[in-house]
Amino acid sequence: QFVINARCGKNGFIEVEMVDVMDNVWKGFSRIDCARFVGDETNHVVTWRNQSGVNMAPGYTRARFYMKNAELYSFRIASQ
Repeated sequence: QFVINARCGKNGFIEVEMVDVMDNVWKGFSRIDCARFVGDETNHVVTWRNQSGVNMAPGYTRARFYMKNAELYSFRIASQ
C-alpha cells in the first residue's frame, strides 16, 4: 500500500500516479485513476480505482504527486 501523511486546505487536493524509471505511467495507476485525497490524515492509503497494492513492479518505481493547496509530510510503502 502507498500511504501518505498529508493535509489539504480549502479546495486543496493530492493525486498520485505511479511511474517506472522510464517515466511511463503504470496502467491503472494514473492520476485519473487515483482517488483524490482532500483531507487531513497521518496514515491515508492511496487507492487507484479501489486498488491499493503497489508492490507488483520489480525494480525502481517513482511516485508523481499532483497537489493544490496541500502539504505532504511523508509517504511510504506499507504492507497491508
